[in-house]
Amino acid sequence: MNDHLNQTFYTQARYYVWKGFRLLGVDGSRLLLPNHKTIVEKCGVHEFGPNAGSRRSMALISLMYDVLNLVTIDAQMAPYTSSERELLYKHLDKAGKNDLLLMDRGYPSIALMFLLIAKGIAFCIRMKDDWWLSVKEFKESGEKVRIFSFKLPKKDRYLLEEYPYEDFKELYHYRWKEEEGYKVFKARAEIECFTGKTALAVEQDFYARIFAMSYCAIFWPSQKKKK
Repeated sequence: MNDHLNQTFYTQARYYVWKGFRLLGVDGSRLLLPNHKTIVEKCGVHEFGPNAGSRRSMALISLMYDVLNLVTIDAQMAPYTSSERELLYKHLDKAGKNDLLLMDRGYPSIALMFLLIAKGIAFCIRMKDDWWLSVKEFKESGEKVRIFSFKLPKKDRYLLEEYPYEDFKELYHYRWKEEEGYKVFKARAEIECFTGKTALAVEQDFYARIFAMSYCAIFWPSQKKKK
């Protein structure tokens, strides 16, 4: 249903873009789950707190979120032990060549960048200073722009589109709307206030409320879209 709604919106409505790209923020969050045997079977139990005295079942969730139009493109839910990058890979079938993914510091890897380039999907990823030597060297150089080359299989070809470095501050700032989206989902949609305790009830509530908020964003009368 959400795919049908989004297809209708993006083919028939006017919507916001950045330099021709649909901006898709991707980020993860955690959900506190009810205490039920089906939840324990599916997501396990983990110990939290200073002395590991609090036993809770948790889930990892991930959203691919249109940060300019406030629309959820895709949502994934998995056990707490999963990783954000694993869930990102499940989102990628919903992204295309006119999309630009915005990702935080937990996502960068050569394998991911290779895959995104192979799919023709543009991306902007925040990097940690101490993860990659090339990033550390660039920061210490005081330069504002530098192109790095990484060794990849010879059979692959890459297209580099250049944008002024001033654009990246504006571009990455848009990623914060993903965090605001989570605030809306948790505070207003109350996605942790489940209508049932079973694993099935939790999954139904999660997807229904996430996509209901997208429906509201698309049809909210004050939203003026422009393509």
